Amino acid sequence: MKKVLLIGSSYSALTILKSLKNLKYNVTVCGKNKNEPCHKFANSSIFLDYSNLKNTKFVDLSLYDYIVPSFNDAAYLFATKLSEHKKIPGYDSFNLANAIQKKDLYKKLLEESDIPTLDYIKFHSADLSVANIYNSFPAIIKPTNSFSGKGCVKILNKSNLVKVLKELKRTSYLIESFFDGSLHSYSAFIKNKKIVKDFYVDEFTTNFQFQVNCSNSPSTLKKNIKVKIKKLIVKFIETHNLADGLFHTQFLKKNNKIFLVESMRRGPGDLYNMLIEQSLGYDYTLNYLMPFLGKNYNFKKLSKTKYVGRYTLDEKKNGDLMSIKLNYSFRKINFFPLKVVGEDFCYAPNDKLGIIFVEYNTINEMTKITPKLDEYFLTERVLL
Repeated sequence: MKKVLLIGSSYSALTILKSLKNLKYNVTVCGKNKNEPCHKFANSSIFLDYSNLKNTKFVDLSLYDYIVPSFNDAAYLFATKLSEHKKIPGYDSFNLANAIQKKDLYKKLLEESDIPTLDYIKFHSADLSVANIYNSFPAIIKPTNSFSGKGCVKILNKSNLVKVLKELKRTSYLIESFFDGSLHSYSAFIKNKKIVKDFYVDEFTTNFQFQVNCSNSPSTLKKNIKVKIKKLIVKFIETHNLADGLFHTQFLKKNNKIFLVESMRRGPGDLYNMLIEQSLGYDYTLNYLMPFLGKNYNFKKLSKTKYVGRYTLDEKKNGDLMSIKLNYSFRKINFFPLKVVGEDFCYAPNDKLGIIFVEYNTINEMTKITPKLDEYFLTERVLL
């Protein structure tokens, strides 16, 4: 039986672990938290902090045939670092993988690909002189190493910028012009530098401006926009000679203008894979795995297309979970709880209570309800 090392042990990695077990692999899970669910179902575990790349030295690669990253940036970088020491399929160079994940280096990759990007300046939090040279408002400040919108701040004017600069944590940031467009994502599966299958999703935010918590599939994007974003991603793939596998991108659109926000080689989080599977009937998880296992894609459609919304249940304030109320009759609901009754939760984007999938009857119902799914699921707090 072939052996796989799965980097990541949280709830989002369970779908990967399940697929690997269905394929009859012996799976070792790597993750420091012994209480995370994948450790319970794996053949064996390595309790290791994979966010620290120095810990790669504690992994005996001779024990594994393949390495698979779960759906987070740290897992992908750790797996890519391991791939430098053993010839395994599915990985770009570590330098390229790192550049795609770092916001300032990603901007340079876009420029090298001749892909338009929003104007920006890189600076360190200790350098307050950026207030003297930056004059385009509104703007966004982003930590170069952030994810899920954490640490991002919208700047309205010069005085607002000066105030925010004084409060920043000590790290590197970008400040870039604010583009007020609709948000979408594009998942492209690559084979020999060609896109062999792709998926589009519409995305929305309700609680925290820079973290997606609502999305729907199929997307309502027009064909000309789909063609345009595909051409941009093909340019990126060819310029940087990307390995076979998934290349996932978030982008902003307004009229016919498109700007790429971020890209990743690992699968997107919050059970995005299940959104595609439930709505379009393709096995997104399985095909994410195939390049890491040296196998061919299998894009057989398993069910008819359905209109599906995904909602990451989060809150604007801290609290203690009592119950979750529903005030609408959906065609179907799947709920994946991440908290139990009485458990503390933090405000977005620092915590999540669960992930909910809803099936709609029509596309009109989907487009009307998805952007405000937070109004249909209400959190009751414990008040003692």
